[in-house]
This record gives sequence, C-alpha cells and structure tokens, in this order.
Amino acid sequence: MTNSSFSRAMKNNEFSQAELVSVGIDTSDYFIAYSNWIGPYNFESAEREDYRIKNDSYDSPMAENKFIRFGSDGTLEFYSISRNELLRGESLNQQRTMVGVYDIHKNLIHTKRYLGIGHGPKLIRGKIRIEGDTLHFIEKMNIGVNSPHRQYIKTDLDNWE
Repeated sequence: MTNSSFSRAMKNNEFSQAELVSVGIDTSDYFIAYSNWIGPYNFESAEREDYRIKNDSYDSPMAENKFIRFGSDGTLEFYSISRNELLRGESLNQQRTMVGVYDIHKNLIHTKRYLGIGHGPKLIRGKIRIEGDTLHFIEKMNIGVNSPHRQYIKTDLDNWE
C-alpha cells in the first residue's frame, strides 16, 4: 500500500435528487468559509472558544479563500484559492482540491477525509448541517474535548472576477 492510497477517502455513491434536497444540498452550489471556532462536537452548543469571523478586524487577513462543493456521487471537494488570484472556473479544478466523501443519514450529512497530521494521514470524521444559505461543519479531531466548527455561506462565483 502506498501513501497515495491515503490521499482520498474514496466512495462510489449516487444520491437521488430527493435525498440531496432533503438535507439542503445543491451540487451546483459553492460555499465559502465565513467563520470558525472551537467547541463541543454538537450543533446546538452555545459554547464557543476562539471565535473568529473571516475578513473581520478580529482576525488576521486570510491568505486563502476556502470553498466547499458537494458532488452528486458522494464526493466532497475542499478548495483553497489564494486571495491574490482571480477566481475563475479554472481555479476550481481537481488538481487544486482535497476530496473527501459524504453520506446522508436522516437530516445530517456525515463526512470523511484524510488529513496529513503528524507523521502521516489521519482519517477525520465530521458532520454537516445546512440551513438555507449557511453550512455548519464540525470535524472530530480526537484531540481534547473540543472540535473545530466552521460556517460557510453559499456564494455566487460569477461575482468574483
């Protein structure tokens, strides 16, 4: 087994349009990172540590725009685009993404992806809830009792040039 076998959590899964709509997924949508904090692995928790709003005076300027997009085949694409770069369709190609997978369970989206942590790749599990134009993403890092929470908002890429 080579290290490249860990680079993607592969899955071949097709979802019906009804399943995607039931949790708020539109596979043509892109979501851009808006805020992040550390807290319990729980959507309802009001406890927030180290809260940051992106592009706000409370946070240092971000070097990258971070995007998420869902595929109808169960893939979850993570993009990081330099702020100095014009955002165009060619900026968001498969060579510039990290790919994870997702599955739908009742009203939640469960995710898996490999991240390079420490001396090698580590499988990270997460969960997503979409409400309107906001995506709330929590990943369980298994370090301490708190997990990173990230909020993304739906964005229109046509207005980025």
